[in-house]
Amino acid sequence: MDALLWVDIETTGLDPNTDYLLEIAWQFTTLGGAALGDVRHHISAYWPRHDSVAYPWPQVVVDMHVASGLLDDIYNPEVPKAPMAQAIRSALRNDIASAKIGDGVETIYLAGSSVHFDRSFIERKMPGALDGVSHRHFDVSTLKILWQMSTGEKFTSRAPHQPEHRAVNDIKNSQEDAFDILAYVTERF
Repeated sequence: MDALLWVDIETTGLDPNTDYLLEIAWQFTTLGGAALGDVRHHISAYWPRHDSVAYPWPQVVVDMHVASGLLDDIYNPEVPKAPMAQAIRSALRNDIASAKIGDGVETIYLAGSSVHFDRSFIERKMPGALDGVSHRHFDVSTLKILWQMSTGEKFTSRAPHQPEHRAVNDIKNSQEDAFDILAYVTERF
């Protein structure tokens, strides 16, 4: 059996060399979408509060993470946090090994929306975390472009989406969109 490793990250910008990971979530599913375990979710533990100083990130990033509630969660002492690099790398590697051994998964494809972006950050910030994952991606953004190319219209999800720019919600939204498109194609062919 092959599987999809759905992943999403939230960051302080677009450059894995200079920007930081704020949040990450992942979940394994079968190629048909059946969950192989729960969604794993971690928020960075490393940000000092900037009450009187502007965030050192582009304003669009600050606005996005304020609107999503991520910055509130980062600074809320009651929300569990984890050191991003070492602990997350270990958890992700353990989950990959468990999927291959416990669930009998042969090939794991990284999946999500614009998942090459997520992979670039994970590989830069947590080298080795994706060992055992195929170099191939299942990119929902590509499916949406293909949809637009074939129908002349932008893809619209059948179900209302969860609020964006939170890792867990973005994984769920990507899964729903991918399987909506798959259902549409399957119904017609």
